[in-house]
Amino acid sequence: KGNVAMTALHKVTDTTNDVDFKLKAANNYAFLEVDNDNDADSTRLQFKLDGTLRFDLTPSQLKLHLNNLYIQRVDNTPTLYLTRDNINAAITNHQDLGRIYHQVRDANNTGYATIGFTMFEADADWTANNRPTKYKIQVHDGSSLTNAFIIGSDLQADFYGKGKFVGNVGIGVAPTGVTGLSIK
Repeated sequence: KGNVAMTALHKVTDTTNDVDFKLKAANNYAFLEVDNDNDADSTRLQFKLDGTLRFDLTPSQLKLHLNNLYIQRVDNTPTLYLTRDNINAAITNHQDLGRIYHQVRDANNTGYATIGFTMFEADADWTANNRPTKYKIQVHDGSSLTNAFIIGSDLQADFYGKGKFVGNVGIGVAPTGVTGLSIK
């Protein structure tokens, strides 16, 4: 009779919309599949813990309903990659490469307000050996988002608005104890 190798599979199908859910395992991997044959539009996978929705996965986004998100490694540096695959076209000057939005909603608003963001964008058209980028921070000034800080690929830093230095300041040299510096 002998041993027979097989993939363990459990499948549940909702016949109303023909949404299927599969859980299978084989060798050194496991699969969770929801509506793999795409019979129902806008299928989502939701995960609840202690009766509360914790994440909601749709074809275009993952929403985490958490107070805190930790990426933790023991004895190693945790790393978060935001990766963009620009496969169909070259990257051009001023093209957004990645953004992190900071959004807030309070009792006076029906939707989320973007109150600031950090982003990287192309600082010139890219070539195979030249990929200049700039880093930008924008804040909300009360009526709209506006630039607060930009550092370009040439390492020029542009600060918008007023500036204040607290502590020792050195320009081109180590700090010499100058405090309260004002440059006009």
